[in-house]
Amino acid sequence: MKRIADHLSDVKNKQVIVRCNFDVPIEEGVVQDTTRIEDSLSTIKLLRENSCKLILLSHHGRPDGSYHESMSLKPVSEVVRELVGEPVDFLSYQEDVAELRPSNEANITLVDNLRFWAGEEENDMEFAQKLSSFGEVYVNQAFANCHRKHASMVSLPTLLPAYAGVALANEVEILSKARNNPDKPLAVIIGGAKLETKEPLVSVFTDVADNILVGGKVALDLQEKNSEMPSNVTVADMIENGKDITKESAEKFAQIVQQAATVIWNGTMGVFEEEEYQAGTKILAEAVNTTSAFTIVGGGDTETALTELALQDGIDFISSGGGAMLTFLSDGKLVALTALEKAT
Repeated sequence: MKRIADHLSDVKNKQVIVRCNFDVPIEEGVVQDTTRIEDSLSTIKLLRENSCKLILLSHHGRPDGSYHESMSLKPVSEVVRELVGEPVDFLSYQEDVAELRPSNEANITLVDNLRFWAGEEENDMEFAQKLSSFGEVYVNQAFANCHRKHASMVSLPTLLPAYAGVALANEVEILSKARNNPDKPLAVIIGGAKLETKEPLVSVFTDVADNILVGGKVALDLQEKNSEMPSNVTVADMIENGKDITKESAEKFAQIVQQAATVIWNGTMGVFEEEEYQAGTKILAEAVNTTSAFTIVGGGDTETALTELALQDGIDFISSGGGAMLTFLSDGKLVALTALEKAT
């Protein structure tokens, strides 16, 4: 996988397609959180410093291959303009994506929501070929979508010289170290509601982690399965209604976190959206925020919880994609990264 930062001489003055992750909350035409847009700035600014003209591609929501005005990326173009400090042309949806023509005047152009076209999620090669006509080079800056076998993620990079964006390459490097060569002791915290997505992580880290700490509905489901857990897996006790872990379990987890050298956390400890069931997550978040360990957090619910509790400042790395992070940590690969590795 080639990093764009190492190959700037190959792309200087060229027209570059950048696959971004601008799947941000938009209400009444106003972007509510710019974090994911800011994640792409390192790549966008680096390419502009090297006189590249940029075509930005992204998805937003799940429009199922048809146009929905409420899911248009038009509001995002205004945020990008403000953040980069130069004009950004916006190409509104047309039935045939090939009818879109980037402006010769603007140096940055944002194409409307890729998922308005059915060919994106269908991984249609003809659709990918039409997208490839927008530029001479492809850069992937959308780690959070790298587990999706979509046209702009896996087919487009086979049609052009392809590179990993700055933040994407950094995220892969950090997660690879955490998976393959973490500083020890390693504590892995697994919570949330979906056992089917979290159980593979338990299996993978059984031979690597010193402690695997399980809470949330995942803990309940494991208890119901009544499976014998390895000695390094601790399943939290839950309060009577099962909506949070007990204070005793939370404090036990927090003590383990404070003694760790690396901490990976994905998933809240209870039904965090209900205030009365935030205690377990809060106790753990305070420990993760203050430990001297290198801390990695992933998953939208976990990140939201840390933000709402104002306990995110001590986190060393927040993954841009919960699902992609889980898949990468479990499997060691992602379909879009494989496509980059195969690219010329």
